[in-house]
Amino acid sequence: INRPWETCEVIGGGWGYGGIGTGMSLADCIALLARCAGSGGNLLLNTGPAPDGTIYPRHVERYLQMGAWLKQYGESIYSTRGGPYTPGPWGCATRSKSGNRMYLHLLGHWDGLISLPDLDAKVVGCEVLTGGTAEIKQENGLLSICVNDGKKKKRTGIIHEFDTVIALDLDRPAMEVPIVASLGESATVGAKVTASSEDSEKTPVQAVVATDSTEFSEGTFIRAVWKPARTDKAPWLEVEFVMPQSISQIQLQEGRYGNPSAIDEFTISARVNGRWKPVYEGKGIANSFGAVLSEAVETDALRIDFKEWHGGISLNLINAY
Repeated sequence: INRPWETCEVIGGGWGYGGIGTGMSLADCIALLARCAGSGGNLLLNTGPAPDGTIYPRHVERYLQMGAWLKQYGESIYSTRGGPYTPGPWGCATRSKSGNRMYLHLLGHWDGLISLPDLDAKVVGCEVLTGGTAEIKQENGLLSICVNDGKKKKRTGIIHEFDTVIALDLDRPAMEVPIVASLGESATVGAKVTASSEDSEKTPVQAVVATDSTEFSEGTFIRAVWKPARTDKAPWLEVEFVMPQSISQIQLQEGRYGNPSAIDEFTISARVNGRWKPVYEGKGIANSFGAVLSEAVETDALRIDFKEWHGGISLNLINAY
C-alpha cells in the first residue's frame, strides 16, 4: 500500500479465447477484488471472448454477480484506499479517501472473534454491512472485534459466505490514520520443509517457503510449487521454524489463482512439546485460504496432512503468523 500497482487476472480460461474453461468462483473473485483494494492496488479482471465477440455465459454470470455484490457493498471498495491495516490471512482493510469511515474485509476462516493491533484513532461507531452486529473493544494495545449473529445472539464466525464486511467510524479522517502492520514476518521464512514425497526436481517442497525476507517476487514469496508423487497415498509436509513462535494465523495457497481446489479435506497440526496437536481441519484451500485459529499456539513446527483430494495436489505457499 505504499505505491501504485495493479493485478491483471483472467476470470477463466486464457488471455485469448481458449474454449469454455473453468470460471473463477465468486468467492475467489470477491476475495481478489477486496485484497487488491485493501493492499492499495487496482484489479483488471479479464475474460477471453469467443471469435464472434460473445462472452462465455459462466463468465457473464460471474461479472453480474460481482456487480450485484458491489451494488450492495460497493462503499467498501469504491472511493477507498488500502489501509490503515496491512493485509493478512484474516483479510484486509480499506478506508474512505475523504471521510472518517474504514472497512474490514474479514476473508479468512474464523470463529467470530479477532484481535488486531490498535489504531491511532478512536472507533466511535460500527456497522456490519453483511448482517449481524459487532462488539468493538480498544484496550491493551488491541482492537478486538466480536461478530454476533442477530438471531442466535452468539459468535458464529463468517456471517457472509465469503467476506464479512465491517464498517468502523473513526474520530478523525481515515486517511490521516497511520499505517498499522497487522502481522509481523511469517514464521515460515527460513524454515526447513520436509514432505512425504516430491513429484520431481521441479516441484521441491522447500519452495513453498521463502529463504529470507528479501526473497519477494510478483507480490508473494512464490518461486515454485510442491506436488507429492502420484503414487503417494497419504501425502503430508512439515515446516520446522527457525525458532518456536506463537502462531494464530495461517495462510496457504494452492495451484494457479482462480482454479478450484483439488483438496477436499486436510488437517493442520502444530508440534507442541514434541507432539502433533491438530489446530485446524478444512475442506478446501484454493488461492485465498486464511485461517484465524481459535487460540494462539506455541509451536516450533506445522504439519499438513492431506486426507482427501481429486486430481493432483499442488501447494504454492505456506505462511504462519
